[in-house]
Amino acid sequence: MVKNYFSRKQTGLTLIELVIATALTSTISAGLWQIFITTKQSYLYHENMARLLENSRLAIVFISNNLRLANTVTLNEETGDERLEISYNAPRDCNNNQLKNTEQPVINQYYLKDNTLMCNGNGGYPQPLVNGIDEIQFLFGEGSNGSVNRYTDTPTTSNIISVRITLIMQQKLFTTTIKLPNPS
Repeated sequence: MVKNYFSRKQTGLTLIELVIATALTSTISAGLWQIFITTKQSYLYHENMARLLENSRLAIVFISNNLRLANTVTLNEETGDERLEISYNAPRDCNNNQLKNTEQPVINQYYLKDNTLMCNGNGGYPQPLVNGIDEIQFLFGEGSNGSVNRYTDTPTTSNIISVRITLIMQQKLFTTTIKLPNPS
């Protein structure tokens, strides 16, 4: 009786089949892992950008709202740092302090301290408003008849028509220009 070795059914996997299956599984897993890592990095980048935009918008809104009410706007450098000083008539300052004398104008000072936009109202305690600001610059639009002739960081005339605010946050610039209601 002759045995036929070729007619037997195969009951397992060969070593080559296992190596090929392992290689394919590893390649697919590595590809999926790379997609996951890339997606997470993209998410973190966009989340950081959204936070950056939100902080810049908040800083500009805080200052812009006061500038739109301004009677006078000056740059105060007496304290050693550059402070935008805005004076206007309202019952409360930027720290939400109620003024005792409503005839007295509100005077808010905006300045940068330790990468934080600060606001100091009428003799109150300075309050942090927005974090993450590397630099802030105020330029004053001087001119006449409602037309700006030049922007300067040291206004020489009392004809301030607008204020240009520039924020630098993580090497990105955010700029806006606010027209004053009552040019000085």
